[in-house]
Amino acid sequence: PNGIYYTKEDFLNKNPNSTEIIVPKGLIGFEKPELNGIPDVCFFYSKNSDKKIKKVFAIAYEGHLYFQIQAILNNRNKTDRAQTNDFPNSFSRVLIAGENYYYLESDLVNLWVQGVAYNMGATGTFIAQDLSSANVKLGRTQNFGSKKGIVWDIKNKEFNIFKNCNDYNDFIKNLYPDGIQECDKHQPDILKVREAIEKIK
Repeated sequence: PNGIYYTKEDFLNKNPNSTEIIVPKGLIGFEKPELNGIPDVCFFYSKNSDKKIKKVFAIAYEGHLYFQIQAILNNRNKTDRAQTNDFPNSFSRVLIAGENYYYLESDLVNLWVQGVAYNMGATGTFIAQDLSSANVKLGRTQNFGSKKGIVWDIKNKEFNIFKNCNDYNDFIKNLYPDGIQECDKHQPDILKVREAIEKIK
């Protein structure tokens, strides 16, 4: 049902804690433009108070399901600990949903790689920020190759982040062997990931 789910338990029980009117917004400087349509990535704000929605698990908005990034990081598989994002209060929309998995994508970066970049001085700081900053200005992710696939595993009640191509292959190999990728690059081909998830959802 449409509404705001404060905790994982509320979400699992399909029991929204609030059905207040909310609006998706981006962030350009100090402005908070309301986004049209159904964005893939956004912040949500209360329509009445204009306060940003924080520290929740998920939002069902106009028939679409969104998970908050911090909730993903807090409820991820124990092997996915090194991932981070500069916008933990932003939301990513579920792109594929089935009986086994909900699939979404978000700009996440390896915490250790980002830390190394920060230690490179001014240039490294720019690189580090670019590594993990989702472009939420237009409600979509457009950053340089850090978009990663994420599944909500319905059976295990946790998120699994595809940290890199080999990690994705470990996930898919027993579920759909034809979905295994060659791993010519560090990250898997995101379009092929989507195709595989469609097969196992």
